[in-house]
Amino acid sequence: MTRCFTAWHRSCSSVWASAVCLRLTMCRRFTAFFSGLKPLQNSVSSGSMKLNILKNCVIFSIIAAASLWPGADILAQDNNPAPKRVLAIFVFKQGMPFAYHIEQSMRAALAIDPSYPIEFNVEYADQSRFPEKRYLNKIIDLYQYKYSKQKMDLVLVMGDESADLMLEYGEALFGDIPVVLITTDQKNLPPGRLKPNMVSLVFGFDFAKTGALIQDLLPQIKNLFVISGTSLTDRKLKNLAVEALAELEGRFTIHYLDDFSAEDLLLKVTQLPEDSAIFFLSLFRDVNGHSFVPREIVTQISGKANAPTFGIVDLYLGYGIVGGNLLSAGYQGKRYAETVKKILKGEPLSDLKFMENANQTMFDWRQLKRWDISEDKLPAGSVIRYRQFSIWDQYRWYILGITTFCLIESLLIVGLLLQGKRRRRAELEVKRHRDELEMRVEQRTAELSESQERFSLAVKGAGGGLWDLEPQTGKTWYSERFKELLGYGGDESEDSFPGWENIPHPDERDAMVAALQNYLDHRVPFNEVCRLRCKTGEYRWYRTMGQALWDDSGQACRMAGSIVDITEGIMAQEQARKLSRATENSPASVVITDKNGTIEYVNPTFCKVTGYSKKEAIGNNPRVLKS
Repeated sequence: MTRCFTAWHRSCSSVWASAVCLRLTMCRRFTAFFSGLKPLQNSVSSGSMKLNILKNCVIFSIIAAASLWPGADILAQDNNPAPKRVLAIFVFKQGMPFAYHIEQSMRAALAIDPSYPIEFNVEYADQSRFPEKRYLNKIIDLYQYKYSKQKMDLVLVMGDESADLMLEYGEALFGDIPVVLITTDQKNLPPGRLKPNMVSLVFGFDFAKTGALIQDLLPQIKNLFVISGTSLTDRKLKNLAVEALAELEGRFTIHYLDDFSAEDLLLKVTQLPEDSAIFFLSLFRDVNGHSFVPREIVTQISGKANAPTFGIVDLYLGYGIVGGNLLSAGYQGKRYAETVKKILKGEPLSDLKFMENANQTMFDWRQLKRWDISEDKLPAGSVIRYRQFSIWDQYRWYILGITTFCLIESLLIVGLLLQGKRRRRAELEVKRHRDELEMRVEQRTAELSESQERFSLAVKGAGGGLWDLEPQTGKTWYSERFKELLGYGGDESEDSFPGWENIPHPDERDAMVAALQNYLDHRVPFNEVCRLRCKTGEYRWYRTMGQALWDDSGQACRMAGSIVDITEGIMAQEQARKLSRATENSPASVVITDKNGTIEYVNPTFCKVTGYSKKEAIGNNPRVLKS
């Protein structure tokens, strides 16, 4: 228990202690003096009675004089009022951030009023971690022992569990002194259940405004996941959220996550659907009975979540939430202190009003950037914390000035360099043109020869055969490889070879002739796939392409090209199409994954059986489909 003593109380205690010490010192000295007369008493027995009488008279006179010493009765003479004793009972454990900030704010506010001293006592019941009846009995015994020895003038209780304790045992513990109960809502605290010395107030959460704020900032949101725990406070906050968010049900689907272990919850938030948001209320205890500090667990949740997280109190800000219409712990403490002062001054409990809303729209600049939320969408008057100013924001004008100066200097230097370069270029241009004219004929000849060799090597490397056509005479030349591809011997004479016009498949002969003529007339690229008859009578698939040379009149004077056997590729494509059709029409579910286990393909039967669309399944791990 923490106690606060005023300066007045400390000064009185110091003076009183000094007076008592002075009395004791004087008494000890005179007692020692008379003790020194003991030998004389033994030797003169006849005068012992007179000596004792004298000794008692002197001691009495000394004590009376000490009682009249200035300051000895300063406490009795002081007209300052006795301190008022206030007890605050928090439902949380000591060190919980929300309760700590409320306590510090109350202490500061109570110390401002100098009209009378206030002794502020605090108890942390820790009922959110230990809800068991056995623990509750120990708390009751402890309070009964402590506060039966010192009377409180007012008790302020914060939290639903502690409010229930006061409703049941408050009269036995503290009698009929004023009691203020501050809870999540007042549905469980109707006036009929309150004693005459009790008044019920609420924290003042505004969940509906935060829900509407999420809708305005993220209009694409379709799912809102509301997170809470299993403690009494957690459940009360969830009930309050259910009622407050009911009017938003038509805008998005609301999911309440209050029956998860911490481990499962941290996994769940990594797998939320697209276009989701998280609204974190509190998590004092999970479904496994493990206790948590909400501000610490929300840091883990927001760090792992694949969706932005919003909160309910300002102490979550800076620990991963984007923001919201947040309740201020510091402002709450000031409001509670004002309520305490009113009651201590004699204001009737029935005159106390419900606390006005203490929420403020606040945001974390870093989280706004993380989730790409524009500041232009924020409500007017919003508070933005943790803004990080870049070097550009801080030194913009210095940077612009230096950059402009350097740019002008650079332009001057570049201008001088360009002027010198133009002069040298003009001198070299004449020489270059002369040399270029001398080398042009030799280069053209060498390039043509090299191009022909390169083309021949490329075709041979690809396993293709060459052909050469004179369009005006119809004379055609075929390479040995060309003939071999069709099953003829490379040494067979041109007369024994059937000729280009006779080997295409009858169904494709006209198309081939038309494509060739279209190329010669309009220079449309000649690149065709067709079946050619081999010596055995078998038809195989080939790709043929060619390039012509035109004379000055625009007539094709020569055309050369190649063919490549692509039968194996065509057959493979046909097999792949058959396999694809079989997979698509298969009555069994088919799932294809890559080497990492990520789904790359599912057939319609799979979608029909599992209910997952291809878009939902592809890119996920099959384990997700089992959950």
